[in-house]
Amino acid sequence: MVALIKGSKNSQHISLRQVTALVFVCSILTLLSLSLHVAPFNNSMINYVGENGGEKVCISDEFLDWSVNYHASLIDFKKRPITTFLVEKTCHLLKVRSSVAFVIVDFGFFFLCGFLIYYLARLYSISHSYSLISAALFLSSFSILLAFFIPIATYDEPVQYFLILLSLISIERERGVLFVIFFSLATLARESSVILLPAILLFYMGVNWSKFGQQKMKILKTLIVCALPVVFYSIYLFWFYSSEPQLLIEAKEALNERADYFERNFRNMSYTLRTLISFISIYLLPAILVLVYLLKNKKDGIWNISMKAFGFTVLINTLVVFVSVYAEEARVFALPLLLIFPVLGHIWGSQFNWSKPFFKFLLDPRRILTLIVWTAVGWYILQFLYSLTDINIADSLFLEYNVLTIFVIGVLVLSLYHDHISRSEEGSILP
Repeated sequence: MVALIKGSKNSQHISLRQVTALVFVCSILTLLSLSLHVAPFNNSMINYVGENGGEKVCISDEFLDWSVNYHASLIDFKKRPITTFLVEKTCHLLKVRSSVAFVIVDFGFFFLCGFLIYYLARLYSISHSYSLISAALFLSSFSILLAFFIPIATYDEPVQYFLILLSLISIERERGVLFVIFFSLATLARESSVILLPAILLFYMGVNWSKFGQQKMKILKTLIVCALPVVFYSIYLFWFYSSEPQLLIEAKEALNERADYFERNFRNMSYTLRTLISFISIYLLPAILVLVYLLKNKKDGIWNISMKAFGFTVLINTLVVFVSVYAEEARVFALPLLLIFPVLGHIWGSQFNWSKPFFKFLLDPRRILTLIVWTAVGWYILQFLYSLTDINIADSLFLEYNVLTIFVIGVLVLSLYHDHISRSEEGSILP
């Protein structure tokens, strides 16, 4: 918080009023997410009621206790100790149930991630208002706002994202040692963090790879810095499995089972649609915003770097998810978004025209009717697609969220159309 108020390298001065606005935005959206998860008309990990029924409570022990114990015992999750450790320590220190401790830890870290998104945006010299939008877009994204609905079923990601964002901040502030520490911890929190390393190495480390001859020492130093988290994690795995030989046997069995994930993700029409819907739910709006921005702007700098890194990592991560992870858990697609969220507020703000002429244009009955028809068609198609799967949309807000996304895309299209008309009219009156 002190760093936010004082500002830092490449950032503008951040006033107390701006920090207050940030706290307000992050608090509102975090509380909104929590409210959606405990609402009586939904059935999430937080307020879960099983098939046998039972009394509906805000924070249920039924799913969360099982989840914490599951991650503390199953070999694939046991080697990711940080979230479970924090939940257990919170449970002990605050004398609360493990389910309550889970809510405090995971929602708390998502809240803090909103701060880091904002801070990273300011380091990229993005304005206060656009940085706030970046934080808001992060906290309102599909796999964050609805993080604990099934089958998204988030567990380690809040801590992982927090540590990855600290790593990106360390890069921007040229703190190599801190990067190694934070990214090593991020990999310990969830090993999928290493998927970001190629993009970090190629795009964020300030190395001009075309000048290899002149920058040999800098490139060597950069390679070492990026390799150290992998080395430390390998040492950790060696220690983890050598402490109990049976764990290595279980790990090999779990690894063999991952060979079947691709077949499961695309087993039949139902599973294929689950995979595709998860992918679309994560990327539909961010991808459209980025593509439109790229078509309209040819800028260098952090925007260009972030977009290249984002696209590159999407390709790697999507391939990994398809072949080795349950793709229906939409959060597994979301990791590359951490690279684009800090600049997404700027991208969003540059695409939407919120001027009075645009509102007048938008409120025309023909445009309103167009938006209604567009959204209704999207709702019908999505409902049809969900009906072909066994995803229970009655217990979640997946359908509603995606319909809202389609509405926002409709507004974006109208905004771009209005800008086009305005430029054409300005051109027609020029002498």
